[in-house]
Amino acid sequence: MISLTSIAVAAAATSMKREDEGRLFGFTLKHSVFLTLMIGLVVMFYAYVAPSLAP
Repeated sequence: MISLTSIAVAAAATSMKREDEGRLFGFTLKHSVFLTLMIGLVVMFYAYVAPSLAP
């Protein structure tokens, strides 16, 4: 889960510039969306393609 507070704390702890905070948030957002899509694909695979393989 993306937390702006966590990003702000990480930026403050590493003395990050304001411009880099935005880049960090953008990367985190893209990474989170990518991982969500991957989990969704795995769930769809187990639900519709191979339900007998589901644990």
